[in-house]
Amino acid sequence: MAPHEECKGQSKAKPAMLARGKPMNPARGANEGRARKPPKKREEASGTRPITHSTAELLQYLAKTLNVQPSNDVMRCAEALEMHYIQARYPDACINDYRRWEAEEAIRCMEVVWSYVREVVGSVA
Repeated sequence: MAPHEECKGQSKAKPAMLARGKPMNPARGANEGRARKPPKKREEASGTRPITHSTAELLQYLAKTLNVQPSNDVMRCAEALEMHYIQARYPDACINDYRRWEAEEAIRCMEVVWSYVREVVGSVA
């Protein structure tokens, strides 16, 4: 019998069986539809605080919660701070060395965002 003829017979083989005589199911009955569905955002699912490292998202969440609108400068600074977070967390993500003016800009933005948060939260307290 030629080798290719032996392979033809294997296509009709039964599924792999466990010792107790049941067919193996690698998915173990997993709900494939659920696996394909995109996850809800954490706060939508549980109604709790957002889980994020994005300063802009946190600022938007605060603004929405307190029904205020941050200025464009505050939002720009919040977004700029995210780049500094990424560079600190993932040093290989930065193409150039970190420069002094970038650090000074980050400090300025941090002060802008922090003073805005203190102002808005202070008005509520």
